[in-house]
Amino acid sequence: AQKDSGFWKSPELFSKEIATILNEGPATFSSDGSRVFFARNNLIEGKFKDINVPSNTMGIYEAQLVNGAWTNIKPFPFNSPEYSLGTPAYSEYENRLYFAADMPGGYGGTDIYYANYVSGEWQQPINLGSALNTAGNESYPFIDRTGRLFFASDGLPGLGGKDIYYSVETTNGFKPPIHLGTEINSSADDYGLVTDVNFEMGYFSSNRKHSEDIYFFKSEMPQFGYCDTLLPHVSCFVFYDERFTDTLHLEYEWNFGKGIRKSGYQVEHCFNKPGNYEILLTITHNLADSTFQTKSVHRFTVQVDDAFIAYAPDFVSLHQKASFITAIENFNEFKPREAYWDFGKGYTPSDTNTAYTFTAAGKTLVSYGIEGVQDAYGRQPRKCYTKQLNVLESNQHYAMEWRKENTVGYNSIKFISSREQFEDSIKTRQAEEAYLLDFLVLTDSLSILDADALEKALNSFSKQLVYTTANRLDKQSIETISQIAGLMEAYSSETIALGVHSAKRGNSRIINEETNQLAKDILAIFNSYGISKNRIQAQGYGNNLPRAETKDKKIRYRNNRIEFIILSKSN
Repeated sequence: AQKDSGFWKSPELFSKEIATILNEGPATFSSDGSRVFFARNNLIEGKFKDINVPSNTMGIYEAQLVNGAWTNIKPFPFNSPEYSLGTPAYSEYENRLYFAADMPGGYGGTDIYYANYVSGEWQQPINLGSALNTAGNESYPFIDRTGRLFFASDGLPGLGGKDIYYSVETTNGFKPPIHLGTEINSSADDYGLVTDVNFEMGYFSSNRKHSEDIYFFKSEMPQFGYCDTLLPHVSCFVFYDERFTDTLHLEYEWNFGKGIRKSGYQVEHCFNKPGNYEILLTITHNLADSTFQTKSVHRFTVQVDDAFIAYAPDFVSLHQKASFITAIENFNEFKPREAYWDFGKGYTPSDTNTAYTFTAAGKTLVSYGIEGVQDAYGRQPRKCYTKQLNVLESNQHYAMEWRKENTVGYNSIKFISSREQFEDSIKTRQAEEAYLLDFLVLTDSLSILDADALEKALNSFSKQLVYTTANRLDKQSIETISQIAGLMEAYSSETIALGVHSAKRGNSRIINEETNQLAKDILAIFNSYGISKNRIQAQGYGNNLPRAETKDKKIRYRNNRIEFIILSKSN
């Protein structure tokens, strides 16, 4: 028994009726404590030296509590002098006994089996299969009231010695086991875990300090496992205008922000997450003697529907805040209580909209967990979902992915408008000295009208080519860059990710140095307009991020580009 102070009283013998001169235990009980299943040696009578031998196998026995004494001790029908059974775990709600055994026909060492109790008889034991059992040793099963089966193994990939895992049973058998991680397991032997119904606290055994000791654990955060894949959720809508019946002389442009524009009287657009959006509709009236435009801003809300679970982006930029959205009300099987995100450092409670900044590039797995209100039996329902996202090295990588995923294209309109200039430059000047100016506005801090105006102002420069002489900007190009800097000076809430890209082939180090020098020259011009270094990041990427992999020089030289990615300061 545990004292009020948290210390434990001295242990007492559990039962004189069960105790023998050899080994008893582990033990497992029915919920009311009236039945016990325990392991002990099959031979218990005789001289100690005669029965304390390796050939005296272990078996499982059952006893009943009658008038305060353990009686009716009887053997499990599958005990054998040829092999051992041990570490029993009784599952009352399944009427099933789990145990470990080295009986013939297993996968090697000791395997975990179960036997069902049907109509007053134990059925033939069933091996849990290769998903859990290995050529090593699996033992110490424990089944909690939610159906999680914990066990120890030295044959599965782990930290060394025996490690603790858990699995759950489905209609197709047991799922591949989950390792409990370094919070529980060590490089020594860890085994014999028992826990409460919600895996919030419990005990296990370990010899990590060179003796067999019992350890207590308490979980500070909910434990989720066997997560489903978080599938993309898309809400699509048709947008059209009802104001005009005669649309013969009208041109419609729908601006959904971040470079996504669609033309036509009626267009379809899809959103991958709920939220409030602004849509700019520009109608151009082409009359016989004049042309004029009308602009209207429409605010549109994508509601959380019954199918929405959570949103995680497909890709994010390194060191930039990424948004993750939850909807905890859409779980009909239980009443939700709390939502959590795990970005690789454990689950933490989350709000409806959670921001996170990744500090390492590459593929990473994020998880979303939802916890429900406890039921009448104290069980805490939980569900979780995972998604692999790509943390990109820079905003330039992000911009390329954004264009690809959102069908904005690689500024194909600008390529067409600049094609003749490029072809002329190849004839008249070195094509390697000509750079396309390229812009992508990804800011969230501007209204749709201001973002539209900024996009159009910047895109007016995209028809121009910037030239260099000996990898330095010429006079006319300096003037062009100065005009861009002057324009951006008025947008103090935005930051700029500047990238210089090259189509040259040859020594990568030299090409990187050349593009970095050009990036520094452009940065200096922006700094001279009062745009500080914390608002603009400039980098040369050499020929690492080509738009077009081709041998056609006229197309390949379009990889010579200076890209301006416009972002919010909060990003």
